[in-house]
Amino acid sequence: SHNSAISNNAGQDKQGDEPANTGVFVETATSGTSAAALTHAQLGVSAAKLYFDNGTTYYIGSTSNVQYLSASAAKFDSLEVTEIVSRTTTKNSLEVADNLIIAGVSGSKHGDHVGSGFQLGGKVGVQGTGSAALLSMTLGDPSVGKGSLLLNVSDTRIVSVTSGSFYNAAGAVGNGMLAVTGALSSSLLRSQNVSAGTVTGSTLTIHRLVTNKLAGTGLITQDNIQSASITSGHIGTGQVTHIKLSTGVATADNFQTASVDAGHIVALNATTAKINDGAATKVKFGVGAVTLDKMATGSVSTLQILDANVTKAKIAVGAVTLDKMATGSVSTLQILDANVTKAKIAVGAVTLDKMATGSVSKLQISDANVTKAKIAVGAVTLDKMATGSVGDKALNVAVVQNSADAHGGISWSSGKLSLGFVRRDFGRSGNNFVTDAVSSPFTTASLSAQPASGTVQVYFNGTLLAPEHFAGAGKVAGSTQADYRIVTSSANAFAIHVHPDLALDSDDVLTVTYFSGSGLTS
Repeated sequence: SHNSAISNNAGQDKQGDEPANTGVFVETATSGTSAAALTHAQLGVSAAKLYFDNGTTYYIGSTSNVQYLSASAAKFDSLEVTEIVSRTTTKNSLEVADNLIIAGVSGSKHGDHVGSGFQLGGKVGVQGTGSAALLSMTLGDPSVGKGSLLLNVSDTRIVSVTSGSFYNAAGAVGNGMLAVTGALSSSLLRSQNVSAGTVTGSTLTIHRLVTNKLAGTGLITQDNIQSASITSGHIGTGQVTHIKLSTGVATADNFQTASVDAGHIVALNATTAKINDGAATKVKFGVGAVTLDKMATGSVSTLQILDANVTKAKIAVGAVTLDKMATGSVSTLQILDANVTKAKIAVGAVTLDKMATGSVSKLQISDANVTKAKIAVGAVTLDKMATGSVGDKALNVAVVQNSADAHGGISWSSGKLSLGFVRRDFGRSGNNFVTDAVSSPFTTASLSAQPASGTVQVYFNGTLLAPEHFAGAGKVAGSTQADYRIVTSSANAFAIHVHPDLALDSDDVLTVTYFSGSGLTS
């Protein structure tokens, strides 16, 4: 048995209680109902299916939710799909009316879609690999910029296109060939190898050209080379040889200034006949080029030597000897002051008659050179000595003191002279008026110095005593006949011996005065 119901709602009746009947039914079949008994559709209770007969339009409500739809063939006039999960195979052609097809998510990272793109042929079911493709256009090279667009033929990379610089000088360059039937235009073209039948262009710049050979005799001739197109930088060193230059090609106006040096001229080729008389000028001879063995005897005369060219740098040491110099050729102006050294003046060469008056000044005489051996006796007079020229340090003690006679009574200290006047007062111990005490028998007064001859004066209590003649060395014994006598046993051991009748009492004073250079005592 089955029940029928209206499945297509074309509208409501006037009362709005029941749907209008359009004549299309949905039949609900129970278990055991045959399909042939159903006119329009059947819905089974267990594993139920809904059948639509051909030629009739059926509608499913806008809120209907079809969880699963499977069909061996389906036709849709318009199909809107949010996501296609499974793969599918199309036949003949697939037309897309949209202006833009975005594969992947807009703004996604290129590394997430390496291998994605378009593929013709090859294996299926392997996502994003494009393996064994006959032709493919996929994304690759994730490490280069934002990746590269790879064009592959027979699973072989032919072309790589990238937004950045991607050119390997060697290696990883791929295989295959890119053929273009039309024109190829590029701002920059880099290639490992270029094989072309004809290369033309209004401007062709080649940084490096390597060729095994140039086919055809006379391919590059003089007529094919533009004037001035070959410069000195294009000609390698050693490539210009004399067998490559025609006779008469290398003329004087073809040589750059200073291009021919001594190394370019073979010995014996520069002969007198090949040098014009006016060609050999001094500016063409290098320094030292003309040596003595290259000059004929007598070829250089006085007129051929400019005065300014005769310099000390061109005259060897010892070349100018006395016999080569004319009498009077050397004047005072020709001798530099610095060149007149003692090493160049022979001993005795400078005599008094060869020196101009006033030529020797104080600055020219070293202190060490002024010795007494060089000053004649009487040469140094008072009028020849400047005021203040003799000072403390200029007065030598050996000059002013006479060591044989108590220095003549002159005392010398740090260049200063003074008269060595000495006074000594002798008496018995306890006498407050004496400087020196005498011992018993109170007749000997020791001077402990050498007085200058004839300068000794002896006073006994203020009375001048009369002396005896000097007794001389060793005469210390015996009594004196006069008031006193001077005795000595050695230098600086002089003493006064008074007559025994004048032996000093406790209140007597014996005063002795004399000149001595050994010191000053008062």
